[in-house]
Parts: sequence; C-alpha cells; structure tokens
Amino acid sequence: MSSDQIAQDIAETEHLRSVLVPRARAMFGFLRKEGDFTQRPSTRWSGNWWTQLIYRSSELGIEVMINNGRRMISV
Repeated sequence: MSSDQIAQDIAETEHLRSVLVPRARAMFGFLRKEGDFTQRPSTRWSGNWWTQLIYRSSELGIEVMINNGRRMISV
C-alpha cells in the first residue's frame, strides 16, 4: 500500500468517525434524557477505527461500538 493510499484511508476513516460518532450519540441520547442513564467518557482504539460509548443506569449498562472501518454501529 502506498503512502498516498494510507493517507487516503486515514482521511476517510477520520471523516467517517466525524459522522458516525455524533450520529450514534444522537440516536442514543434519549437514554440520558428519558432513561436516567449517564454517559461515560468515550474510548477510541487504534486511532480512529473504533469508538466505544458507554451508558450506565443503576440497573443496566449499554455499550455502543462504532466500527468506522466497517461503517457499522453495534449495541
């Protein structure tokens, strides 16, 4: 893989992260407003490839994994 291709992949992944993470926060924002959940700090792995959002209540925790490389959000 050439350095141009690597730079392009990095730029595309950063763009996806900038779109997917706010979208996931908006999708699951109701948990904080209506469900008495708190949001823990987000975690990023391997640069911009993965982001994890964690929501906790007194009885339940929800983990949202955002895979920018696969363009997928899983709960």
